[in-house]
Amino acid sequence: MKKIFGLIAALILVMGCDDGEMSFNTFNFSNGNPASCGNSNLYYKINGSEVLIIDLSGSPLINVPTEDGLPRLVTIGATNTITYRNYDGTPTSASICNFPAPASPGVIEEWSGEGTLSIETDIVENSNGIITGYSHKITLLDISFSRDGETTRIVDNEFGSVVVPISFTFNFGVEEADLQLKTCTENDLIFKRKAREALILNIDPDVFSDNVAGSTDTINITDLEDEGVIFLVYDGSITDTHICSVIAPITPNITERWEATAGTITINTVAASGGTGVNHEITFTNMVFTKVSDTSGQTFAISDLIVPEPGETGYYFGLYVP
Repeated sequence: MKKIFGLIAALILVMGCDDGEMSFNTFNFSNGNPASCGNSNLYYKINGSEVLIIDLSGSPLINVPTEDGLPRLVTIGATNTITYRNYDGTPTSASICNFPAPASPGVIEEWSGEGTLSIETDIVENSNGIITGYSHKITLLDISFSRDGETTRIVDNEFGSVVVPISFTFNFGVEEADLQLKTCTENDLIFKRKAREALILNIDPDVFSDNVAGSTDTINITDLEDEGVIFLVYDGSITDTHICSVIAPITPNITERWEATAGTITINTVAASGGTGVNHEITFTNMVFTKVSDTSGQTFAISDLIVPEPGETGYYFGLYVP
């Protein structure tokens, strides 16, 4: 009889063990890099029946390189979340990204975490030294997962690197037709555009009034009272109307606005074809743009994105014909 009671007690003990606590004993998401749900800030990794999900909606990944030994710290709690799940089968991206999620496999357990992540950001370049994106290495610095009054702590556990490509091309063509700048009579802007991007020069038209053929004028961006040079990214293809109209069309919308914060504008004045009047060749040198559509402080230099032609010392903006 004692043997029977002992066997029953052992069975009760085994059945009473928390499956979630047992699954954390094999917590290992070090292989590979995280996947994402479309263009969202939700990233996840799958390890067998287990999934680790990080939602950085409150603090999206910032494309600003961090210094060695000084990672960016992100607090996990309210707007940024981390979730551990264990399924009764092997989950897929649909299990995580679709709403509502498929009925199978089902979630056996779910743990919510609080604590701190560290993010180390580095530039990603191609073989020509041109920036193509940014790599964000995410580490679970100190996260406490909780469920039904139980807590499991994970410390210094690498989640992996998320590579975010730059969100624009900054490619306005190099053919002769592409180099003829457009102008706005409504607001005196000088610009070039392609697809969903526009590069705009906004300076006082009087700058060009006294220039004669053969003259060169150099203007430092920091000396301008106006915005100077603006780079805009839209969420759809644009026309001249989007740039020139006092009241721009409702769509597409501007998703990114960058303003030049360093560099020079060189205006080389040449005789117009036919010998009547003058035109102006405009070049940007050492120009750096800062993102002003958010507070991230992201920057890029034109030289980071464009391989200069042999003999070039700057970026040829184009030919302005008054």
